[in-house]
Amino acid sequence: MKTKRFSKILISASLMLPLIGCGGSGDSGDSTPEITALDIEGSPTIGEALTAVVTCITCDADKYQYKWLRNNKIVGTEKTYDYQADDAGLDLRLEVTGEDASQQTSSEHSTYKHIVVDAIYSNDYAFAAVKTDGSVVTWGNTKYGGDSNNVQEQLTGIKAIYSNGSAFAAVKTDGRVVTWGDNTNGGDSNNVQDQLTGITAIYSNTHAFAALKNDGSVVTWGHKDYGGNSADQQSKLTGVKAIYSSGSAFAAVKTDGRVVTWGDDNYGGNSYDVQEYLKDVTAIYSDDYAFAAVKTDSSVVTWGNWGDNNDLKKVKAIYSTDSAFAAVKTDGSVVTWGNTKYGGNSDDVQEYLKNVTVVYSNSAAFAAITNNGSVVT
Repeated sequence: MKTKRFSKILISASLMLPLIGCGGSGDSGDSTPEITALDIEGSPTIGEALTAVVTCITCDADKYQYKWLRNNKIVGTEKTYDYQADDAGLDLRLEVTGEDASQQTSSEHSTYKHIVVDAIYSNDYAFAAVKTDGSVVTWGNTKYGGDSNNVQEQLTGIKAIYSNGSAFAAVKTDGRVVTWGDNTNGGDSNNVQDQLTGITAIYSNTHAFAALKNDGSVVTWGHKDYGGNSADQQSKLTGVKAIYSSGSAFAAVKTDGRVVTWGDDNYGGNSYDVQEYLKDVTAIYSDDYAFAAVKTDSSVVTWGNWGDNNDLKKVKAIYSTDSAFAAVKTDGSVVTWGNTKYGGNSDDVQEYLKNVTVVYSNSAAFAAITNNGSVVT
């Protein structure tokens, strides 16, 4: 899954919620004061003033009482309030009481809601930002997700966004999904839209999406040759607990430890040759072209292009570059396989790959840290 997320950036906006009040008090009749509008003018900039703007029938303009509250604590009692650093990211509540010549009163309140960008997601060409009110802002290449105008009205109540190479899929708080970007690669989900309910998570490869539902079933869309069409495996896609992806294929692990694969055969979409061994699987690792599944007995099953190594035992973790794998065994030794130009051959450093605690990778190479803090590359 190629989704990238960066939290809490300094972009903000404000929203004035409709006034909600308790109405007037005192004798009934046409002379009873009534606050008919309550607005807050100004921007949430530290040191700048926010100003209460009140419209009231029969109120004495000199007798308004103001309360500015942050977290239910009074922080101001004047018509204007200087925005403070402690207010950043919080809502401000303004309460106003008006009084007429007969000392009859009317009270209303309104909330100045501070909205910030909570997270940013990206694909290869565009960005999508989710704000704290659940709305979304997009920018970048218009064809590949930078323009969300066609679905903007649907982009409310968003809790997370997922991406592949050129499209986005947003999950709403009610479990529905909104998509946009390159139509061929998943920006258009119209063919499965009625199935996209109760979604708990979305997985992606470069060209397609796979959504996991709360009943353990799976919905796929995007490029039909690269995992967007799972029709041949749909009857098996039940009781799924997690989905993994290569560049153009998917592998789903079921609650019983079995595995279902689909997508481009050259990228691990066909696991027929090893299917009898894909039992009791606890986790799957992938590079762009292949998969490696770890079983409960710590043995490994591999399939796909550049992915043939099925003699591994006692493996505790697997790492990958774009087309190679490195497995750390329980004794701290390391086994590598795959494309030799991408780290698949570690013969030259094998004598140093002992007592390894963790391995790091980029697109084409590995770096291992041993228990004495030394690094092997």
